[in-house]
Amino acid sequence: MADKNKPGFFDELKRRKVYRVGVVYAITGWLIVQIADTTFSHLNIPEGVATAVIVFVLIGFPVAIILAWAFEMSPDGLIRTTAEEAESNPLPAKRKKPFTSAITIIVLVVLVVAQFVFITFFRKPDSGVLSGEIREERVAVAPFNNFTGDVSLDAFGYMASEWITSGLRQLKVKTSSPEIMRRYKDNVGILPGNPNNEVSLFGLTSAKYVITGSYYLEDDFLQVSSRLESALSGEIIHDFPSIRGNISKKEELITELSDKIKGFWAVKEATIQSRINAPKYDAYQIYLDCLPWDWSCHQDALEVDSTFILAWIGLYSGSSVYAKDSLMEKARSYISNHWDECTEFEKNSFNYVHYDNQNRYKEAMEALNANFDLDPLDPRIIHSSAYHYLCLNQPERALERYEILFDDYEMFKETIIPNSYQHYVEAMNRLGEFEKVEEFAKSYKDNQDVIRRISGELNWSLIKQRKFEELDDWIEFYQANNMEISYLKLANQFNEIFPDVDTNIFFSQAKEEVSSKSTLGKAGYGSITELKNFNSKAFGLYNLKEFEQAEKLMTEYTEQNYADFMDSWWARNYPIDGPIWIDGFLGAIYARQGKSELAQKQIEKLESYRSEVDTFVPRKGRGTIPYYQARIYAILGKKEKAVASLKKSIHEGRLCEHPNFINDWDLANLYEYEPFIELMKFQ
Repeated sequence: MADKNKPGFFDELKRRKVYRVGVVYAITGWLIVQIADTTFSHLNIPEGVATAVIVFVLIGFPVAIILAWAFEMSPDGLIRTTAEEAESNPLPAKRKKPFTSAITIIVLVVLVVAQFVFITFFRKPDSGVLSGEIREERVAVAPFNNFTGDVSLDAFGYMASEWITSGLRQLKVKTSSPEIMRRYKDNVGILPGNPNNEVSLFGLTSAKYVITGSYYLEDDFLQVSSRLESALSGEIIHDFPSIRGNISKKEELITELSDKIKGFWAVKEATIQSRINAPKYDAYQIYLDCLPWDWSCHQDALEVDSTFILAWIGLYSGSSVYAKDSLMEKARSYISNHWDECTEFEKNSFNYVHYDNQNRYKEAMEALNANFDLDPLDPRIIHSSAYHYLCLNQPERALERYEILFDDYEMFKETIIPNSYQHYVEAMNRLGEFEKVEEFAKSYKDNQDVIRRISGELNWSLIKQRKFEELDDWIEFYQANNMEISYLKLANQFNEIFPDVDTNIFFSQAKEEVSSKSTLGKAGYGSITELKNFNSKAFGLYNLKEFEQAEKLMTEYTEQNYADFMDSWWARNYPIDGPIWIDGFLGAIYARQGKSELAQKQIEKLESYRSEVDTFVPRKGRGTIPYYQARIYAILGKKEKAVASLKKSIHEGRLCEHPNFINDWDLANLYEYEPFIELMKFQ
């Protein structure tokens, strides 16, 4: 029979103090894990050590339970515990008193509660997520500081900034452009309201927080630390865990760094999404030197790493500008097949180029604006969207975008591309804000590069207002500063603005200038895009309304070899534009003299170039044939056909010709024609 006095299993656990050991071990182990998690990252102890501590604590729990069951601490030392030995080796009375053990447990419980209160109410989070307030704000990611002493590792700091930004953008966190962070890396530590009135990071990006970091070499290992700071006060908000890795595995370090920091913005693990692997380091170094439209540079980066998404985006955009159709299709195919690896920003950049090349301008603008909403101070997005608004004949919207930069010129002047000065003033002119044009020009008199850029728009504004004395003052300024002044261009502008005035006030100076020119001149970029060639004597005579002399010169050279006529990259690569310019211009000369049949033949001859244009000329260079046909039709008084041709020109690719349409001397007969007015309305 079973001994009724023999203690049960749970009684035995209690007698052998297994419960007590389990509770004490659990509390002590939890405290050890918390201390390791809290302090190791600040002491730059590798993360693997913290993991090992957790593993040892977990393994130690069953060991402690087994030892508590098997042994008992007595005055004679550690002895095996059995029911008989326990009775024959009783513990001293004082050991049976629970007071000391109870005190120990109470102290441990107090420590646990204190730790909980500290973590909950006082300690900034060091894993999981940051506060909701921080996660909702814009954050900038500065290039990390290179403390290795090796300049070849500078790109590592830029790459860290780029990839952390990409990771955060994947979570739809509002971030600042990596490009502007590279350009203004020396402004990261400057706070608003500083005594020297220097440009602050917050002023540049509107980001309230900035991630900063540094890295240094320890033998063959890179040690990388990072933190979150307030861009308003400089206060360190949070220190992220340091990472360490072999210098030969820089790409893996960047990917790990991006993933870890991204995790602090993720509400839960599932929202982190797939990681964005960093490209090969050498590929990124090449990419850093690529201009947005430089397709060959992006191609070089892809030869080093064919999985580099940012380089594929750059190749797609650049090959679009230069009509490298095979490269464009190759880039489109790769990006489409790896769509899930793209951030929202990259997807919008792709969609802008894609829709723009399909003449789907509304969708293209929506893609640009989507990126503008993500980062309203990204200079590339501001320039692109402003110019696109100008092309869509919305100068008011274009002006709004440009003013983001120009209203804070001292802050953003390093980000303003040269053409934007001209386009900004052009938007003012198209809105009739002529006084604003003059004020802008006067404020930049000390900057000859800017004046040189905007002089054409400034001259146009003054002629439009008949402010010829002020124009003379500016001409003296140009001459005093060795700036080019073309009276032929002024004569052309006068004809555009006052097409019905017989006497051009710049006639004598323009006549003298024309006499020194060659018959055809050189076809530069302007003659291809604006259908004007101010290097040509014949074009000069045309503007002086000496049509018979212009015709004589042009008919003598229509059969010549056009090779010497080509004087720009565009013209050399698309030589069909030379004959189009010559025959289109000759058609306008015939029309000016009322030679309708000859003018009509030129319209037909222009059409004969259609197959070559459709085959060899990129979309952004098309629309030239119908534009010339429209000019000839307008001079002949065939207004309906002229407007139809202009519509065709816009559809084929000459989207940004509105300022030329509105101010084209050859289209003057359409200025009061309702269908033309409707076509030229702000879209």
